Amino acid sequence: MQNQEELSEAAYTVRFPRELLEHVRAWAANDRRSINQEIVWIVEQYERERLRTENAAGLAELKEAQQRDQARAREQAGEGKGQ
Repeated sequence: MQNQEELSEAAYTVRFPRELLEHVRAWAANDRRSINQEIVWIVEQYERERLRTENAAGLAELKEAQQRDQARAREQAGEGKGQ
């Protein structure tokens, strides 16, 4: 028998505002999922979007850093020519 740490899923209790839970119930019924499956799907969609935007922001920061490094290298090369 597996203990809780070995399971690939974890149980977690969440309290929802009633109106939000009613929306989730309706979406779940419309999508033919259980409420639990609907909540997991919603969180997975959010995770994908968050990772996508974080990766995009990280790539933008990397590009900015590379541009700063290139500008510094040009400045240093220009200083070396004058000596």
